[in-house]
Amino acid sequence: MKNQTCKPSFCKTIMGQLISMMKSTFQKLNWYLHFFIRSDYILRNNDHIAYRYRIVEEIGKGSFGKVIQAYDHKQNRSCALKMIKSKKKFYSQALIEIRILKFLRDKDPDDDYFNIKILNYFQFRNHIVMFCNVTRLMFY
Repeated sequence: MKNQTCKPSFCKTIMGQLISMMKSTFQKLNWYLHFFIRSDYILRNNDHIAYRYRIVEEIGKGSFGKVIQAYDHKQNRSCALKMIKSKKKFYSQALIEIRILKFLRDKDPDDDYFNIKILNYFQFRNHIVMFCNVTRLMFY
């Protein structure tokens, strides 16, 4: 019986595929660990949120979540989305923040005091997302 060995090109192909699968698995595992430990939404440029908003770039972040500049395909304009982390304590705080921002918006209809104008909010993949106008200053 002959000692069978694989051809070098075949071995390289198999090893390349194996390494590629391992990298892909490691990247997915890293994403899941990041998501469950940090609870941040993982942003990718040109990704879409709720089939309406296209992510342009991250413009700020804090302890509650991230603020991103997005393009609203329904209204054909640029907007800011504040994405809150997906943990219970941040969820309840975000609801309080929404109530306060709506109250301020209703009390200042002429924008005399230059407050953030929350236009809408929704839930996306267990994250509260607040929809606002983009401003030049960082108020988010």
